[in-house]
Amino acid sequence: MFARFRSPTAPASSASGLWPCSIKGRVVRAMLGTAALVFALAAALYFGLRESWNQQPTQEDIRSGKLLAKTHCSKCHSTPDPHHLPVDHWPEALDWMGNYLGFRNVDGGLGRLVDESLIPPNPFITVEQLAQIRSYYLLTSPSQAELLKDYPVRPQAAVTQFTPYHPQFKLPSDELISMIHIDEQRGHYYIGLGQETRLHVYDRHQNQRLDVKVASQPIHVETTASGCRLSLIGDLWEQRKKGQILDVETDGWHFKPQTLVAGFYRLVESHVRDFNQDGWNDLLIVAFGEGELGRVSVLWGQTGGGYRVPLTKRYDEEILVDYGGALGAQLHDLDDNGHEDILILTAQRYQELLVFLNQGNGQFERHVLLQNFAGFGFNQFSLADFNHDGQADLVLVNGNNMELEPPVPLRPYHGVRILLNRGDLRFEEVCFIPLHGAMKAIPEDFDQDGDVDLATIAYFPDWAVSPPETFVYLENRGDFDFAPSVLDDRFWGRWLTMDSGDVDRDGDQDIMLGAGNSLLGISQRELDTYEKLKKDKPPVVILKNSLR
Repeated sequence: MFARFRSPTAPASSASGLWPCSIKGRVVRAMLGTAALVFALAAALYFGLRESWNQQPTQEDIRSGKLLAKTHCSKCHSTPDPHHLPVDHWPEALDWMGNYLGFRNVDGGLGRLVDESLIPPNPFITVEQLAQIRSYYLLTSPSQAELLKDYPVRPQAAVTQFTPYHPQFKLPSDELISMIHIDEQRGHYYIGLGQETRLHVYDRHQNQRLDVKVASQPIHVETTASGCRLSLIGDLWEQRKKGQILDVETDGWHFKPQTLVAGFYRLVESHVRDFNQDGWNDLLIVAFGEGELGRVSVLWGQTGGGYRVPLTKRYDEEILVDYGGALGAQLHDLDDNGHEDILILTAQRYQELLVFLNQGNGQFERHVLLQNFAGFGFNQFSLADFNHDGQADLVLVNGNNMELEPPVPLRPYHGVRILLNRGDLRFEEVCFIPLHGAMKAIPEDFDQDGDVDLATIAYFPDWAVSPPETFVYLENRGDFDFAPSVLDDRFWGRWLTMDSGDVDRDGDQDIMLGAGNSLLGISQRELDTYEKLKKDKPPVVILKNSLR
């Protein structure tokens, strides 16, 4: 999701994306004497001759390439299938991954993707073997048209469940909204400004209550009795160790922050609960991180209401995930033992949904609920009861396309999935709704007819569709039949963030959308469409529910 965002021009280490190999530990990057000379000659030979090999490979080359991919790619992640990408995008992906096999190439856009500390000093395979791997993928992968030949054509009806309008917020039209949060109790809107690194708070009458400069982009907020708990990502564009959590005392007019923890790589969110039921609140920290440097941790609460910071007492931190890629958390008692469990969705090389079953004594039991291939592109998940059996079902969203050069590929497996809870930590997929570049879904009975609808946003749409589908409301008509509708051009945006809530206190759920204005992933031929659609539009839209 948003934690993977980076500037197209700013160099950065490898974040979550398409099959990023990670090598255990850090390799020594010195290449001396004969070894350096051999590697340089091998690299020159590879980059000079690879095209000639790809033009006339044998069937044996392709078979060998498949076996080599299975052997070497699977050391870091599941072996990618050629059908995971259209053929035009495989050269970039293969050049990217070739780095982690020992064939250095950080030219052009690869400079922002490759973690150079993970490039081995000597290749793992020969130049000929790498050419065979390339032949396998380049000659067995489909074209973009072939990949989408069975993709459904969705009629574009106009949204009627909501009345959209642009609120009178004081926001630059080209701002990148890093966070949207609706505080129903106080009737406040929390908005994070990604470019200006500011936090805005507005009341339900759209009066600005707060405008404060913060150290980095606001990414997540939880309201508290005295104000809010604000998570700052650390740095939106690069992997700097700046993520922090602030405990903010505010009445909506004043801002008195206290730093709870700091020094995390790309913080995503935080949650406060008494996980071990000792009477003191504990702090769950979810940090997407950098390569192997991310983590998900519980900091145990202590007398006086503070937290035992792991920098001073390591044993007081319970590390649940000790690698990068965590996208978000949901808290729910999945095994019905009376203790709130922790569900974590991860990306990068591990596209997994994990659950840490809370034993109630400060101990957690780890289970993998779901796994998918490394380029699947998880972005977000949520919980809802779709079949009214009292069990929490899953909504999974995948649509990451933030790494490859534009025009980014359209992948038919991107979209929204509903999985029913069958008990004993088993989930069954019963519905898949294709949506190019899907970013987030909110399950809610928006029309109050007794079933769960879905509000969805997408960041990497098909730009050939008019207008590109960046917001789709899916009305549940029963038996997992969803009727789609979209916003018209007047309220179109390239939405990155979304929240729902009843701010106007009329008894139904409204929606707020925040735009992620950026050229990331937009090709030159798509630029004109994007610029025309977003011209002079505010970066926030409110969808007022039309029920009342």
